[in-house]
Amino acid sequence: MPEPAELPVVVIGAGPVGLAAAAHLVDRGLEPLVLEAGPAAGAAVREWAHVRLFSTWAELTDPAAEKLLAPTGWVRPDAGTYPTGGDWVERYLRPLADALGGRGRTGARGTGVARAGRGRVVDADREAQPFAVHVEGAGGREERVYARAVIDASGFNIMYFTAAALVALALAAYLAAASEKKYSAKIAAERRNGR
Repeated sequence: MPEPAELPVVVIGAGPVGLAAAAHLVDRGLEPLVLEAGPAAGAAVREWAHVRLFSTWAELTDPAAEKLLAPTGWVRPDAGTYPTGGDWVERYLRPLADALGGRGRTGARGTGVARAGRGRVVDADREAQPFAVHVEGAGGREERVYARAVIDASGFNIMYFTAAALVALALAAYLAAASEKKYSAKIAAERRNGR
């Protein structure tokens, strides 16, 4: 196995944050490997391509990304305008993914991260070991990718929650609120009784 310093930094997610992180890594002379579960960079943003953003182009581009894009002839959109999600993908995220070249893979879902060869029982020398990123690819094919570090920029998209998960979250919130109410009543009773 290669030394950790020879391995890439794995970035999970090729959305705006993941691609900007990869651009910063390149700017610092580190090799990124961007893993995107969707079929293309900005897959989650593409889900709401029709929505106009509340931020201007000036707030949606990253200086390290712009530096990486400059040699490609990319022109920054008018800083004061408000793009749609689709504009953001087509005029910034897709060109940025293209500028990263072979440093990204689509259809690759990161499913777990651990230190290589280490676990709950074997813990010695953990910090010297590379990370093993478990990746599920096309057709459910599983593989391990070794990395010197891992950046999780996978984001959170409520649309991918199942109804059962939403019910479970609602139930957990209800139980937490009920428990807090019961606990608060207990403290109030103790204060009344001089405890």
